[in-house]
Amino acid sequence: MPSQQKQKPGKTTAKIKHNTSEPALWKKILFSALATLAFFFALELALWAGGVALLVDREDPFRGFSGLITVFEPQGNVYRTRLPKPGGTFNDQSFQTAKPANGVRLFTLGGSSSYGFPWSAPVAFTAILGDVLAAAHPQRTIEAVNASGVSYAMHRLNLVADELFRYEPDIFIIYSGHNEFIEPEFFNALKRRSSARNQAEYLLAHSRVYSGMHALLNTRNDQPATLDAKFDERVRRENTRSYLPAEKEAIVEEFRWRLQRLVRRAHERGIKVVVCTVPCNLRDWRPELSLINSALDEAGRRQWEQALRSGEAKLARREYAPALADFQQAAELSPHHAMTHYFMAQCHEGLAQWQEAQQAYQRACDEDASPSRRLSKINQAIREVAEEEGALLVDMDQIFAAQSPHGLVGFNLIEDYVHPTPTGHQEIAWHLWQALEHAGWIGETATTQREQFDAIVKQRATPDSQANPSWLFNQGVILATQGRDDLAMEKFRQALELEPTHGGALGNLVSLLLKQGKIDQAFPLAEKLVELYPDYPNFQTYLALILASKQELTRAKFHFENVLRLRAGDPVAHNQLGLIS
Repeated sequence: MPSQQKQKPGKTTAKIKHNTSEPALWKKILFSALATLAFFFALELALWAGGVALLVDREDPFRGFSGLITVFEPQGNVYRTRLPKPGGTFNDQSFQTAKPANGVRLFTLGGSSSYGFPWSAPVAFTAILGDVLAAAHPQRTIEAVNASGVSYAMHRLNLVADELFRYEPDIFIIYSGHNEFIEPEFFNALKRRSSARNQAEYLLAHSRVYSGMHALLNTRNDQPATLDAKFDERVRRENTRSYLPAEKEAIVEEFRWRLQRLVRRAHERGIKVVVCTVPCNLRDWRPELSLINSALDEAGRRQWEQALRSGEAKLARREYAPALADFQQAAELSPHHAMTHYFMAQCHEGLAQWQEAQQAYQRACDEDASPSRRLSKINQAIREVAEEEGALLVDMDQIFAAQSPHGLVGFNLIEDYVHPTPTGHQEIAWHLWQALEHAGWIGETATTQREQFDAIVKQRATPDSQANPSWLFNQGVILATQGRDDLAMEKFRQALELEPTHGGALGNLVSLLLKQGKIDQAFPLAEKLVELYPDYPNFQTYLALILASKQELTRAKFHFENVLRLRAGDPVAHNQLGLIS
């Protein structure tokens, strides 16, 4: 009799039947994924129907630092600037997709000074040079393309060059050096990020869902992020960012390395390179920020301040020699204080000591702790790289000095602090034409005659500056710098008539009205500023100060707190909050 196995208590030999009516796990996951995709697809279609623009079609979310978004895109038989618009980062430019067999294609690389700000490309030297070359070489097809970007410094110009290499350029003209102190924290943060993250954000920028969320979160009302053109038309810098001498040296060295890299890579591809030194307004533009010697004790600081104030009073009375003695004493106590050197330059000018004046104006520029103009060592680096790498040098810094009264470059050739006047652009184009012809880079050398050049320039059609809000704004800044506040405010009002949301004109107008104590006139304008540009701390400060003066302390406190949220450590906001509390 066969033995029978006893079943252990609690254990069953019955087969467990699976419930075949429930879907497998993978099917659940697939269904959920498809449902999610369908939802977002439907949302994409709805946003498309609602007219929500793609982020990538509105702006470069990386501000040109990533190299993922090109400057030019193919449109039929030409390449044209991506997203061309008035006041955009790049001028509206185009050139043929198939380079003509007899063509000469040159690109200008630089910032707003070569861009043609505060006008546009037709005023800039690239366009003038192109017209002159076409007239001098009718057998050649000349394509002179202005690839300069507002606020672009040498790190971003190398990225632009990466793209331009694909377009068969013959000549690069590099006119850069003013923008090396722009957005350092943004650039450094981007460098620390992975390329995978940049690629992911680039792909998301092609989604209307992401683009709509981006617009809402940034409260930009579908406006591009290039607020430089809306605020002060200058390059965007970190608020209150200052640089010590050692930091400046490091930035100059990085500029030199990047310029050298750009020139070498161009030469490796058979592209000829012209580099220009960059002039600036030394005589008529004060330093942005001056730093006092932190090593001074309280007595030394009082002595320094007394010498500086005494010198200023004497300078105002045109007592140049005694004022100079006071400023020299102040400079001994605080040698890196930029305004002291600027005052000394004015004294030397008053005493007709022209060489000393030029040197002191340049020293004031170099000692600026928040540089908005090139340092002299930037131009020296340009000269050295040109010599070392065999690039063609056009020394516009020296040329502008030679063409200025007593060698003091000011508003005679510079529109504001760095941007050449129309006459300045013409001079740059003239000297570039001479250099290119003498080098024989265009082919059969043409004779360069100033009469011929001037005749071509005279025939050119250029935009009406009076109808340009950027130009009117810039004129207002210049007049305000000279202390002509009423005329400056008139220019700002004219700019606002043409562009009512121009943040730079509106902000400067409010600032000048507050300076004159016209609180009631400034109040509605300050409210409009904060409504248009809530993330700009200066505008929040203007409104908060007005509210405090009107004893609307709860609202004032709210806006001062906004200032600290946007710019931690702001001394005005801290002080006012202490008074309000």
